[in-house]
Amino acid sequence: MVKSMTGYGQAHFSHDDFSIEVEIRSVNHRFFECNNMKLPRRFIYLEDAIRKKVRDKVQRGKLDIYINVEGNHLITKKLEVNWSFLEHYLQTAQSISDYAKISSSLNLQQLMNNDQIVTLQETTEEILGLEDSLLQTVEKACVQLDQMRQKEGFSIEQHFQELLMSLNQSIEKIDDLSPDMVQQQKVKFQKRVEELMNVEHNLDEARLFTEIGIMADKCDISEEISRLRSHHKQFVDSLQSQSPIGRKLDFLVQELNREANTLGAKATDIQIKQQVVLLKSLIEKTKEQVQNIE
Repeated sequence: MVKSMTGYGQAHFSHDDFSIEVEIRSVNHRFFECNNMKLPRRFIYLEDAIRKKVRDKVQRGKLDIYINVEGNHLITKKLEVNWSFLEHYLQTAQSISDYAKISSSLNLQQLMNNDQIVTLQETTEEILGLEDSLLQTVEKACVQLDQMRQKEGFSIEQHFQELLMSLNQSIEKIDDLSPDMVQQQKVKFQKRVEELMNVEHNLDEARLFTEIGIMADKCDISEEISRLRSHHKQFVDSLQSQSPIGRKLDFLVQELNREANTLGAKATDIQIKQQVVLLKSLIEKTKEQVQNIE
């Protein structure tokens, strides 16, 4: 199955006491990366559990996760007084007043505004089922993300089918043209042997065999064609796999490109050279699509 690495998933959960909103975005990446996770501080301890939920659906890709939890009863706020510090503060103020023979001008507002005396404390309330609801909402967002990645993957697969058909046609065209190239090389080879025999009366046998070897190697592109067909077939077969295939397809594209380069270096026929240019263009387009595959 072809899955894109690009996708988006969202899920929402509402309760009488709280609501949960989860968004997950994924983009292309060589590996699985889920480091950008934004969620309320009190739920940081759930990061590993959330990451595991995502990993069950995603094998490759860089993910951003945003989680928001709201509720009137989630946080309780109250003012707390540091009584021991207040007592010490007042005693010190009185001592200074007595020593300096001046009256104290302290008032209630000054004491309330002193953050060493009065502090605002926030406490989180434990709400039954909140943790489970959050993880379930993450899972729903993951399912939606996976569905979008599959949908994108289907579109990419359709494009693959078109490219693979054109690739196969180009390979077969090169195979059809190869006998003509062999014949052309044979004529050149005969001409080269005649030139050597005319120039050198005592022709070095070793040199002759070297020339024969070079010309024969240039004539034979059957191995390259065979390997191109093999890689093409493996690519087609891989599209039917239910496992992630991105890495395998990336390898096969590299192998296709390697054989196309070798073929281009060997080709002497102008029509074959033109087909090789087309072949490499198709492989490059295929490579661009493979970069999007999980």
